[in-house]
Amino acid sequence: MKKISKVIDTSNTFPNPFNPWWAVILVLLVFNFLPIPFYLILESIGGDWLMQNPVEVEVLSFPTPMYPVLNNLNSVIASPLIVWFLYWRMQKRNLNLSRELGLQSVTAQIAGLSVILYGIFAVIEHFYGTYFDVQMPEAFIQFILSTPTWLALLSLVVAAPIMEEFIFRGFLFSQLRNTRLGGWGAIITTSFLWTVIHIQYEPMILYLLFIFGILLGYLRYKYNSLYLVIGIHALNNTIPFIFGFE
Repeated sequence: MKKISKVIDTSNTFPNPFNPWWAVILVLLVFNFLPIPFYLILESIGGDWLMQNPVEVEVLSFPTPMYPVLNNLNSVIASPLIVWFLYWRMQKRNLNLSRELGLQSVTAQIAGLSVILYGIFAVIEHFYGTYFDVQMPEAFIQFILSTPTWLALLSLVVAAPIMEEFIFRGFLFSQLRNTRLGGWGAIITTSFLWTVIHIQYEPMILYLLFIFGILLGYLRYKYNSLYLVIGIHALNNTIPFIFGFE
């Protein structure tokens, strides 16, 4: 009886409510397909304001028309629904969501240290970009500049950091670290997948995004705080609005 009791206790010690690789598929499906119905609804009821200033962006070498107002508004609407859906999926498993998702604050000292680490990354990123002449795609800059400032800020500084960090450093990270990958394997895997969703950028920018993802993953792993990495991600997305998109 004691042996049976031990087996049961051990199984409860390392909860893994989803098959982690199905969790990867779920994340990719939700991220790519859940926003589509809202896009189609907005497009059908839209009008000139939503469809103004179209920009052609190359995605995997295929020219793709994008509408600054429509796409950013759709992102703002779809992001909280994606977060809610994944949160609901985890809630159904009766998990300790605060622990699993890292829903806890950090001290001012840890926050300050994290900002310093990000600052070091930003300096390296600057010299890397200067040396290799890395620039943001002109189409992307035009896409942002053609969006009302309030909507661009809401989309890129609020919605995107919350949604992306919840998906990759929250939901997915919590599933992968309980596998043979462990903490660092989860950091690398989620950073790679997060980089993949930004495939519209050139390879030199994707390298930087991957390294930034490693930094965010490390902070999430070290301090178990999703709020911390959302804040650093939001800080990163705010800087171009202050110093300009280049």
